Amino acid sequence: MTMTATTHRPTPPVAVGTGAVDDLVARILDARRTRPLVVVSTRFGDASRVGPTVVDLDRLVEQAGDLVEVVVIETGEPTWRLKELLPHGFQVYDGAARSFPVGTTVDSDPRASPLRLAWLGVERATDLVISDALAHAHAAGLFAAAPRRSRPAAGTVKGFTAGGTRALIELDDGSGFATLSQELLFAPTPLEWTLDRGGRVRGRLDLDQRRLIVDEHVPALDELARVFPHASVTLALVEQVGHEHARLALHPRVAIRVHLTDVSPNPLDRLDLLLVEGEVVPVRVVHLSDGRLHLRLSDVDDDEPVLPAVSLIDGGPPWLREGRSLVADAAQPVDLDGPDAAGLPVVTAEPVGAVETVSPTEPVSPTEKLGPTEKLGPPERVGPPEPIATFTRPKPGPGLRAVLPATGPAAAERPGASGSPVASGSPVSSGSPVASRPTDAAPVPDPPAAPTSRSALQTTQAELATARARVAELERRIHELGVSDSAIARLHQQVRVAEQRARDALAEQGRLQREIAGLRAGHAESARRLRTAARVPRSAVGRSPRDRRDDWPDAESWVRHEIACAWAARVAAFEKREYPLPGYLVGAGFADTLSALDEGQFDKAMKAAVDVLTGRAPKLAGRDLHRLRAGEPGAGDRQRDDGAVAMRCAIEQHTPSARRLHYWMAPGGTIELIDVRVHDDLDL
Repeated sequence: MTMTATTHRPTPPVAVGTGAVDDLVARILDARRTRPLVVVSTRFGDASRVGPTVVDLDRLVEQAGDLVEVVVIETGEPTWRLKELLPHGFQVYDGAARSFPVGTTVDSDPRASPLRLAWLGVERATDLVISDALAHAHAAGLFAAAPRRSRPAAGTVKGFTAGGTRALIELDDGSGFATLSQELLFAPTPLEWTLDRGGRVRGRLDLDQRRLIVDEHVPALDELARVFPHASVTLALVEQVGHEHARLALHPRVAIRVHLTDVSPNPLDRLDLLLVEGEVVPVRVVHLSDGRLHLRLSDVDDDEPVLPAVSLIDGGPPWLREGRSLVADAAQPVDLDGPDAAGLPVVTAEPVGAVETVSPTEPVSPTEKLGPTEKLGPPERVGPPEPIATFTRPKPGPGLRAVLPATGPAAAERPGASGSPVASGSPVSSGSPVASRPTDAAPVPDPPAAPTSRSALQTTQAELATARARVAELERRIHELGVSDSAIARLHQQVRVAEQRARDALAEQGRLQREIAGLRAGHAESARRLRTAARVPRSAVGRSPRDRRDDWPDAESWVRHEIACAWAARVAAFEKREYPLPGYLVGAGFADTLSALDEGQFDKAMKAAVDVLTGRAPKLAGRDLHRLRAGEPGAGDRQRDDGAVAMRCAIEQHTPSARRLHYWMAPGGTIELIDVRVHDDLDL
């Protein structure tokens, strides 16, 4: 990747009052903005100072200030004005923070810019805001330009911090540690899916920020085809699920769309009942004739060998493992078949990047070559970062303030008795004068009505902020009118009641989140069981193999019927011409050996017979196809007088008394099915 040298210096956060909110909104929605903009609101407090925030501003500026703009807004009239001017769902209030990515418009989805609320706690909220900001900076292409002071570096992963979103890398040259951010390496994939403790990693080291930047390699289709041979089984991540379509990823940047028929033969099933967004599932990789890859789940047995998923970096661990899941932060369902599909982000804790949309009227046929493969590469670079504003120190005012970081170039600038530093010529302030707070008594304004779609927690917090504002204004008026302290005490009691309501709402939210987590776990288990049940051929539902045997005059006719049903269910429509069911012979004792199998074993035996007869068995590692020896190890192969060779094929794997299918392969290619026996039984 070509890198051009540039430099960024951390930008101190700028605070705005009511007079500058219009300029702030214009800045957020400015199509020419080339850096993410983080808006942090204050907790409602004394009007004489900037109230505390949920986010650690020093750490935010230290870790992301070289790539983003940071603005602090006062909770009260400024946040109400901000809510009125921004699109619905983008409000920021009462200490919370939000990162606005480059390209935010009135039509943007708020889920791509999540609000980080107070209940998360300062440390967690700060981690998430920094994560959002760095992800948005990465999406804007800001990491495509190497810092002026950088060099190649390599090191060892010593551990993970910040909820697993940062990796600590001990550098080989002994110069100390560097950090590797999750947002810069196949986000939103967790770092622990990409790196191993003690593993090796290399990239470019930003000497100013001690940040390691690793190039993302997106494999081409031919690379994946070599890793996963035709009909092999591996793991995929369920990214999105609709009623009839889903997106499964073999790699964080390579996703394949599957249809309902690839998961269940029953047209009455729904994919959103069979798959859960964020779960890891075994899939069969199918190589189509035009070079594309397709995925299928309907014929994957539980005991089939599974090839490891790809590694995202050289020497790294497989990024997917059975039992892992990537749970979505948003509980909103995604309908890929409905009109709301356009523009939805990939379901992740922090949605980033462009996503395929599926038209609700798009015809999809199981006979077409299903599953166009998508390559989701990094977005194009938007442009160079903006120049940093020059900071001066004007007279302090009640509406415009700034908070400077504890470390870095701005450490010497601290708000104190002489006032707070302000960004001169900043696009947020635009040089607009800030109106001073009126001293004359005025009616207490009623706050704007809250939208009906606001959650209970947001409503309670907004009511708390409004109540505090009303109390502050009423206290001033009461003191001016000489009212007794008892009236003030009553107002304080109202504040305490509002605070208790907020605490109750937070407790209820925690309970609901635990309940949702339990429901998601139950949904995933139910979906797994439904997928297993969906693999049973429809002709077999409700009747056992023994019951169906009574429908035929002889055992051979019954066996041929069962094999034909298994072939119809196992071989997809677009593969049936490539893998037809040929002529074959059924040995005299073959049907009798099937009588000892339960229904699950019988179904697996029929699938193995189909793989043998269609010629797919040699391509499937799980079939362990080989010639049958005549006796102890070292003995020759078993052959008949006519030259036919005895063959053995695995029906089951990794289970006690695993079954094996035996058959004769004649010199002309004709197959005669012999019997089904346990692994240690080598007799014919």
